[in-house]
Amino acid sequence: MSYLVSPPIRTKWHMPPAEFVSKLVERWPNASVRERMFDSPFSHEWEINMPGGILEGKFNQNYSGISIDGDFEDCVAFALWFRSLVPPGQELWFYDDSFINHVDLTPHTSAETVAAAFQ
Repeated sequence: MSYLVSPPIRTKWHMPPAEFVSKLVERWPNASVRERMFDSPFSHEWEINMPGGILEGKFNQNYSGISIDGDFEDCVAFALWFRSLVPPGQELWFYDDSFINHVDLTPHTSAETVAAAFQ
């Protein structure tokens, strides 16, 4: 299943794609990262070997958010890592691609809190 992490509304906060990619490769040096060259809100896509398998993702340069697909626990771990890159006061949501469920991601959100919201 695919999950997304982004601000719930348009915001002035913005993360440059190069900054995101730099932090991603710093955390996961073996990540396979590709720049998307066609007209798309997604500037980069990546694959990472995670404990539950391959995690695939895309960085949305327009909303400074991410789309991730993989094992739920791996997606949550990646979302919490992404949250750590964002200013503490910036509101972020973790939600499924059908927007059936969502949870506020704060600097203090735990993996258990996210998992409980999706049970």
